[in-house]
Order: sequence, then structure tokens, then C-alpha cells
Amino acid sequence: MNKNANKNSEQNFTQEVLTTEGVNILFTNATVRRLGNEKNARYGEIPLTLQKGRDIIGKQGGDSMVDLSGFTAFDFSEGVPYCSITANGVTFNKAVTLKMGSPAYVRLLINGDSRQIILQACDEDTPRAVAFYRPKKNGVMSVRWNSMDLLSTFKRLLDSDLQHGYRVDGELVGDGMMLFDLNAAKTLV
Repeated sequence: MNKNANKNSEQNFTQEVLTTEGVNILFTNATVRRLGNEKNARYGEIPLTLQKGRDIIGKQGGDSMVDLSGFTAFDFSEGVPYCSITANGVTFNKAVTLKMGSPAYVRLLINGDSRQIILQACDEDTPRAVAFYRPKKNGVMSVRWNSMDLLSTFKRLLDSDLQHGYRVDGELVGDGMMLFDLNAAKTLV
């Protein structure tokens, strides 16, 4: 075989590998040269050890590799978590339920001084646990509480009669904990 034929096969070499994490890696001759033994790579023996939980993606036809460790795929289906507070009740939207992991029970923690509340996922036997999410046949994932005592507490915290309801965005602040800052409440129109 002459040198030109060998050179052409090197230029056209690509090898696709599926990692244990289910990520396809496309190796080209240039990336294989950087990683190690090109001859073995041609025969499917890629000399590469991936660290557990680490994905590497290469561009087809290129020789650059991108380390994806630390990245997660954005979930467009969840949306922005928020609660609505009206004279009829408090509603936590679908995004709150999903981002908290669809907990069956939560505790509602209230800081009257800072005017903040936290929903904390918990077990049924946790003191002051209250039922939160239960799957419904119609697929609705929002949660509504109509407790008059709770509404009175929100009236006091918001200094409002709740005739014009409020929307309060939530922020995931820990595993199974969603913070709602009532100081940033927006009036519903």
C-alpha cells in the first residue's frame, strides 16, 4: 500500500462509540491521534477511559472535543415555579411540583420577619407535614390549598385583603426546598 492511500484512509477515519452513560462519541483521526493509539482505534479499540459521570462529545469532521461534565440538559417542560395567592386559596403551579420532585408531603415554613416562605419536601410522619401532590387522572400537577387560617396568615404577611391576588416566583434553594419571597410578590391583574 502506498503512502497516499494510507493518508486518505486516515483523513476519512471516523469511529462512533456509545459510552456507558448513553452518549455517542464521534472520534476522527485527529482526535484519536491526540488520545493515543490510532491503529487500535481503527479496529474499534479506542484507548480512552471516561471518568464515571463524564461525557465527552466531538464534532463530526473536526478534531475538537468538548467536556460536558457539570452540564445538565435544560427541561423546557417545567416552566417557572410560582404560587398564586388569592382570596380563594394558594396555588402552587406545575413547575413547583416538578422541580421539588413531586413530593407527597411538605412542610410550609414561614418567616414573618423576612416575609418569606419555604415549601420543604418531607415524609408523612414529619411534624406538621401536610399532603401536597397526589397524581390525578386528569394529569393536573398544580396544588391548591384553601385553608382560611393560611389565607389569614397571607393577608397579614402581604398587608392585603387579597382582593387583587398575588404571584410569587419560587426558587429552588436546596434538595426538595422551594423559597418564595413575599417581598417580590407581583399583583395579579
